Amino acid sequence: MKRQTLALSFSLLFIAITLAVVDAFSAGGWTPIKNLNDKQTIEIAEFAIAEHNKQASSNLELDSIVKGLERYAGDNKNYQLVLTVKGGKADEQYEADVDVSGDLKALILFVPLKG
Repeated sequence: MKRQTLALSFSLLFIAITLAVVDAFSAGGWTPIKNLNDKQTIEIAEFAIAEHNKQASSNLELDSIVKGLERYAGDNKNYQLVLTVKGGKADEQYEADVDVSGDLKALILFVPLKG
C-alpha cells in the first residue's frame, strides 16, 4: 500500500511539474533580463536606437534601459526593451523589439510609449 501511495505521489508531482513547464512555454517564455547593464543588453539597445535613427533620420541617444525581457525562439533570441532616450524633443521612453540570430540583428519595433 505504501508503494502505491508513493508511486501515486510521484506521478502527481511529475504531472504538476510538467504542467507548470508547459504553461511557462505557452505564455511566450519571456523572462526578465536580470542585469540591464550587461554589455550584450546595452549593445542590443544601442543597435535598436541606431537602426531607428537610420530609418527615421533622427539623432536619438540611449540614456538608460528601464526594463527588459528576453526569450528564445528556435535559434533566435528576442528582446523587448523599454528605453529612455535623449536627443528628441524631450527625454522619452520607447519600446524596442529586436530579433537576434547569430551575428544578425533585426529591429522589429521601435515606438514611443505614452506617459
